Amino acid sequence: MQNIKVTCTCCRQSVEIPGVDADKLTAIQAGRAMGVSIQEIVPELSPDYREMFISGICPTCWDNMFAPPSMEEESFEDSGMELA
Repeated sequence: MQNIKVTCTCCRQSVEIPGVDADKLTAIQAGRAMGVSIQEIVPELSPDYREMFISGICPTCWDNMFAPPSMEEESFEDSGMELA
């Protein structure tokens, strides 16, 4: 089995998806076209890898975009100050 690679739409990095070959990719695409949730099609994949089929965003970029606020950001928000 040769795992497929998906290219992140943000950073353009190729990410190899373990356990997904060309046949499995065809099944994923067919299932998604019929409205089947990615969780039902490939429940064995981690949420990070399933997300790549939904949004095209790799785990690293996803974490960077949706990371919890840093301590500095929290301190500023808690200060009651507003940006001009």
